Amino acid sequence: MPKTLSEAARNALAATDRDKIDAMTDEDLARQIAANPDAAPGMAPEIDVRVIPHAADMTHAHFVETARRRIAETARQMMRGDISFIDGARRIDRLRSSAELAASDTDIIPFIAIESETDALPNGDDSQYWAPDALMRLKPEIDSAEKWAQDIGTAAVNRLIERFGTRIG
Repeated sequence: MPKTLSEAARNALAATDRDKIDAMTDEDLARQIAANPDAAPGMAPEIDVRVIPHAADMTHAHFVETARRRIAETARQMMRGDISFIDGARRIDRLRSSAELAASDTDIIPFIAIESETDALPNGDDSQYWAPDALMRLKPEIDSAEKWAQDIGTAAVNRLIERFGTRIG
């Protein structure tokens, strides 16, 4: 039996600025979660994103479109050098299911490979928890992996920007 929302919850959802939410990056969300004293540390990846469209009174098509726009923004950040190709590939891989992109999609395969081949390396957010000497020892490997990720990912990044860089539908 579906849970019904209280009037206060319905009013809060009606007042939600969805364009502002859609424009938020993963970093924005991570900062808000980190700043929330009620959020359990490290729990954000455990959120079941399948319930978000229903809870936000969002159509499925809008949810998919939003995920695809976030993929395009991540790809643009990668091309500008705002985020590494390794971190961008990890983000795209996390978003692909919400964006309804199959693992066999030729524009997604490189990011799955990058994530798979670099999952033992610290990423931008997690490296703050690594000992500085360990990061220094790994730097050559990280730099080499980043170059490899750029080499195999650049063409797919450009195609994703082309596919999803403008409003869909």
